[in-house]
Amino acid sequence: MLSTALRAVRLAGYTVAAPPRQIQCSNGQLSPAAVEIRGFRRSVDKSRPDRSWEDITRLSDVPSFAKIQCRFVGGGAPRGAACQWIRKPYRQTTPPVRLKQVWLLMTETALTIDVYVSPLRPYAGSPAQGPGDDPNWSPMSSTLIAGEEEAILVDALIANEQVDALAEWVRGFGKRLTGVYITHGHTDHWGGLARLQEHFPEARGFATAEVVGRAQYEATDERLLAYWNSRFPGELPQTRVVPEVMAEPEFSLNGEVLRVVSVGQGDTEHSTFLHVPSIDAVVGGDVVYNNVHMMMLETDEQKRDAWIASLDAMAALAPNIVVAGHKPVGAPDLPENIAASQQYLRDFSRVANERDSDEGIVEGMLALHGDRENPHTLWISARGEIAKRG
Repeated sequence: MLSTALRAVRLAGYTVAAPPRQIQCSNGQLSPAAVEIRGFRRSVDKSRPDRSWEDITRLSDVPSFAKIQCRFVGGGAPRGAACQWIRKPYRQTTPPVRLKQVWLLMTETALTIDVYVSPLRPYAGSPAQGPGDDPNWSPMSSTLIAGEEEAILVDALIANEQVDALAEWVRGFGKRLTGVYITHGHTDHWGGLARLQEHFPEARGFATAEVVGRAQYEATDERLLAYWNSRFPGELPQTRVVPEVMAEPEFSLNGEVLRVVSVGQGDTEHSTFLHVPSIDAVVGGDVVYNNVHMMMLETDEQKRDAWIASLDAMAALAPNIVVAGHKPVGAPDLPENIAASQQYLRDFSRVANERDSDEGIVEGMLALHGDRENPHTLWISARGEIAKRG
């Protein structure tokens, strides 16, 4: 996805259009191309079956609200691209002013962002205890942020096959991969570093000191090592490579600053997300989820409240792009996922307080969030919630 910015143009003293900061095309891409802004209104000719929009040639013809069509007209637009419709108020002028074609240039920013998703897959878990509890690992994302020549990834997946597919995808961009930022200490987000470095030897992993501490714990604790090896038998690197501690909470890529935001609580402690101000993007790790059941095993109601506050901190940045650590293949990276994650957390706390069994919690949550992928995660969360009660 290519991030772009639009400059508003004024005509006869009036701002002709106030387009969004980004233009989203029908194929999900953003493109550097010339854009034509033209005024349209509903045709008054009732004999025309479609009552299609016709050109407005004078500002005096424009009603209080008019449709403004934005369409690609220059080179570089993706095949089949179609811009959003924009509504913009006008007021009449005397004498009438001709509305000429107005051009805006979509100017390419220094960075691009693309998201790879490793799909939902089975793993060697315990037998299902109810409907939807079949052991499946949730889909996971790894995000490529690229400049003109160099790029970094955010999170590294876990299983060798996943990482090999990710590496092949990265090569398709023709960039030199120099680093991998790790958002939090769960092994499924950094465990693929060793395999990834076989493909890209100079791509060092880096993270905050707290995240590195958790990763080192998971890389050396015998119980956790046994857990991961049993869940992905024969699929993990023989030697674990943990990320290095980053010196500062921000770094640059292609002259643009990327900032690490340490919020504390996500689905584990010491969680972070990466903010890319130049493209209004947040890569959220497991602080934010996208249409996948959220993992609650390491939380209680107090920690879920803290998690909601972490999402408030993310929302305060007003990002246009929000990439979740767990999301279905093809799911759009929308800022609405922040509020949706907060609602899920509130619902889980409420339902858990009302129900006295894991089956009851699952039933209550599926009634509210049954469209999310991988209810197996919900079963794990529900069992953990009941176990905490003794």
